[in-house]
Amino acid sequence: MGEFLGEIAIRHHHHVLAQTREVTYANLALLESVIAEHADVLDWVRPRGGMTGFARLVAGGNARLFCQGALERGLLLAPGDCWASRTIFGLGLELGANGIPVPWVASGSSSEEWCRAGHASVA
Repeated sequence: MGEFLGEIAIRHHHHVLAQTREVTYANLALLESVIAEHADVLDWVRPRGGMTGFARLVAGGNARLFCQGALERGLLLAPGDCWASRTIFGLGLELGANGIPVPWVASGSSSEEWCRAGHASVA
């Protein structure tokens, strides 16, 4: 039965992945604009594929503290020390909490509040 369902999903992968692709592209555009707005704090290399990006703290602060500040505002980021780098953090581009496709809206804060509050706690 599992193989049968898997085969159906593969045959119709364009339909199965359509919403994920749409949300990912929308989040990617939003994230690009937020990072551009806060280029003095954040930098990144735009992902070429997949639904995970990595950003960097321009000042070289502790990304774990930045991620903790973001988590307090409802935004989950993965600190770079998971990948042996203090200054980077990982972020997903897929659906946010409760299926909301925009992580900044899901966090309950504007991008300005999130970015500045997170940066303020970087030491």
